[in-house]
Amino acid sequence: LQTKESEVGEVRIRGKSKASTVGNESAKKKVTVTLNDCLACSGCITSAETVLIKEQSKPKFLEGLKHAKLSVLTISPQSIASIAYRRGIHWSETAKLIARIFKSLGVHYVVDSSFGRLLTLSLSYEEFKRLPPEKQPIFSGICPGFVCYAEKTHGTLLVPHISCVRSPQAMMGALVKDYLARKLDIKPEDIFHAAVMPCFDKKLEASRPDFGTNYREVDCVLSTS
Repeated sequence: LQTKESEVGEVRIRGKSKASTVGNESAKKKVTVTLNDCLACSGCITSAETVLIKEQSKPKFLEGLKHAKLSVLTISPQSIASIAYRRGIHWSETAKLIARIFKSLGVHYVVDSSFGRLLTLSLSYEEFKRLPPEKQPIFSGICPGFVCYAEKTHGTLLVPHISCVRSPQAMMGALVKDYLARKLDIKPEDIFHAAVMPCFDKKLEASRPDFGTNYREVDCVLSTS
């Protein structure tokens, strides 16, 4: 691009060169990406062109309701506030409306993730008190995107300092699939636990095998973003 005022600017557009491939099979093979491979920037996930989130979708949610003996929905207060603002109604009325809608679809219990948040804050405080000074500081946050970023780019620097306390979503998952299952004398696998969250990255969190169980504690995440 020429920038002199006395000359006419010219931009040359060149075609993209073809990438070299080894054999026809390599050229034709489709690359698949799972949620576990994602860095959680939410860019490609929201486009839904290259990454298919079949396990975290509305059809999966409706299918789970049909086959579960017990269904529980955890909803974030941020999602309630977002819907309330969008619809121009009070948040308490919004919460009741959301509960009625999901119960009409077959959900047995609709719970607020605020209870899980209280447990997360309490356990975070206990973790901070018992951790020796040489192990500090503690990086604490409920964003799975930050966790993925730390793991993939600054593993040895940040990961040892990340809090071990679960997020409110994961805390509710443990309460539903462990405490509630024992309370009602039902197998965790027979409970379908879904969550309504404000961020797509919560789908990524639910898909991670980090919670020490052979079943998912949060089976499906619906996003209001």
